Amino acid sequence: MKNLETFTGLKGSQTYTGEYYAERIDRNTIPDGKYLYFIRHTPQSRMVPEAITKDATLNFMASFVTDKEIEFSENNTILINNYEWLKYELEMIDPLISKTTDEKEKEYYKAYKLTLQHMLEKMPEKETKQIKRKR
Repeated sequence: MKNLETFTGLKGSQTYTGEYYAERIDRNTIPDGKYLYFIRHTPQSRMVPEAITKDATLNFMASFVTDKEIEFSENNTILINNYEWLKYELEMIDPLISKTTDEKEKEYYKAYKLTLQHMLEKMPEKETKQIKRKR
């Protein structure tokens, strides 16, 4: 599934826009003029993005294809601001809790909601700018 996403870097206001794919893409299938990167998720949740990387062997979340090459520091990782992503996930979780009739699933969503709330509370105020989600 492909979505257009814009991520904002955690340090500075640099934004990165590209096609977001929920599956791992083979680098050999990327056409000339496109660049393949990966989104890594946080250790706390597979649903919350943490960084853009050149390769994601651990905590792979998605493939990210851009029209522009991204310049990385020596650690090949750009941390992203996930404040708006967390807020969006929180907005979506209550309808899921109320709709599901499966008690195990309901408990999973409740636990996920607590994790998201905890992550938001721990985020420093200066890091709460934006990422834009387009669905």
